[in-house]
Amino acid sequence: MQASLIVTGNEILLGGAVDTNGAFIGRRLHQSGIEPVLKISVPDTEKEIAGAIGKAFRKTSLILVTGGLGPTRDDVTREAVAGFTGKRLVFRRELLKNIKAFFNKRGMEMPPISSRQAFLPAGAAAVRNRFGTAPGFILRHKGRIIVVLPGPPREMKPMLESLVPFFRSIAGRKYAYRVLKTYGIGESVIEETLADIKNSRDLEIGFQAHPGQVDIKITARAANAGLADKKVDEVKRLISGRLGRNIMGSGDISFEGIAGSLLKRKRKTLAVAESCTGGLVSNLITNVPGSSDYFQGGVVSYSNEMKMKILGVPQPILKKFGAVSGQAAGKMAEGIRRVAGTDYGLGITGIAGPSGATRNKPAGLVYIALASAGRLNAEKHNFYGERAEVKERTARAALLMLINHLKNL
Repeated sequence: MQASLIVTGNEILLGGAVDTNGAFIGRRLHQSGIEPVLKISVPDTEKEIAGAIGKAFRKTSLILVTGGLGPTRDDVTREAVAGFTGKRLVFRRELLKNIKAFFNKRGMEMPPISSRQAFLPAGAAAVRNRFGTAPGFILRHKGRIIVVLPGPPREMKPMLESLVPFFRSIAGRKYAYRVLKTYGIGESVIEETLADIKNSRDLEIGFQAHPGQVDIKITARAANAGLADKKVDEVKRLISGRLGRNIMGSGDISFEGIAGSLLKRKRKTLAVAESCTGGLVSNLITNVPGSSDYFQGGVVSYSNEMKMKILGVPQPILKKFGAVSGQAAGKMAEGIRRVAGTDYGLGITGIAGPSGATRNKPAGLVYIALASAGRLNAEKHNFYGERAEVKERTARAALLMLINHLKNL
C-alpha cells in the first residue's frame, strides 16, 4: 500500500515553523509496511486542502492529513474533508464530553468556541487525543482511507502510535524492519562492502548518513510476518558479520543510550569536562531517562582559567602544549573524575572553527581523553564540517571511546 501526506499550515509554508511531523509519520508508516510516495504542504484554506486531498486521492490508497483541527477560524481541515467527500459535519456528543473533561481536569472552563472540535464528517471514526482537545478521525471514502490528525507534535505522535496496529492491518504484504547503527566507516565504503546484497521487491537496504555515523536500514517483505522477520534477521546477521566492530547497535538506541546501558550494567559512574563541545556530551547523556544512575555531572571549561580553577589543569601544561592538546584533555579528564568522585572522567578539547585555527592546529582538531583508576587514554581527531557538525562529531567520538572501553572490560 502507498500513502500520501498532506501538511497544512501557513506557518510551515512561510518558514515560521518546521515540519517535524512529516519525517516521523513517514518513518512509522514505512515501519508498518506502507510506502510514503507523496507529500504536499498547503495553506490553511478549504480550497487548497481539498485540492491536495484530491491529488492524493488519485495517487494513493491512504491519505494522512495533519493540522487544522483546532477551534479557531483558520482551522478548516474538518470542513475541507467534509466538502471533498460530500459528507456533512455531524455533532458528536461524546467528543464534546471529552473536550470539556480536558479543560475541567486543568481547572478551566471550556471556551464555547472549542465545541467546534466536536464535529466530524458523517461516518468518520474518531481518534482519541489524550494530550489536547482536537480529536483526529478516520474516514473511508470510495476505496480510499483518509486519516486526519492534529498538527502539534506532542498530540500527533501518540495518536499516530495508537494507529500503528491499524496501519499494519491494512498494509497487505507483511513486513519487517531493522536498523543497524555504524560508526567510523563511510557510506561509500559500506555501499561497496554490501554491493552484492541486491535490492528487490522483497528486500530493501538503505543508508542514512549523520555526522560521524551511518544508519543501515533493512526492510523485508513476505507473505507472513514470520517469513519477513526471518529474512530481515538473516540479512542483519550477514551485514553485522561483514562490518564487525563498526556496528555500534541496532534499533532506535542512540550512542548515549548504548553508553548508558553499559555504565548501568557494569555499575560505573561518569563525569564530563567539555571545552569545544560546550556541554553537548552532557546534554546527550542526560537525554536518556534514568541517566542519573550513572552520570554525576559535567563542567564546560571553555577558558584556561576554568580549566585551571575547576579541574586543576596545571598552567605549565597549558603553556607548553596549549589548551588543545592530548595533555590538556588528559588533565581535564583526570580533574573532572577527581572533582566528581566517579569511576570515569571524559575530557574534551578542540577547535570547532572556523576561527581559532592555526597552521599547526586547524579547525576540526580535537583531543578526547578518558580517565579511570590508574589509566588514561587520549585520542586525536581531525573532523571536517561546519562548527555544529564538528561539535556533533566530537560528542559522538567521545561516547564511542567510552563505549569501546566499557565493551572491553
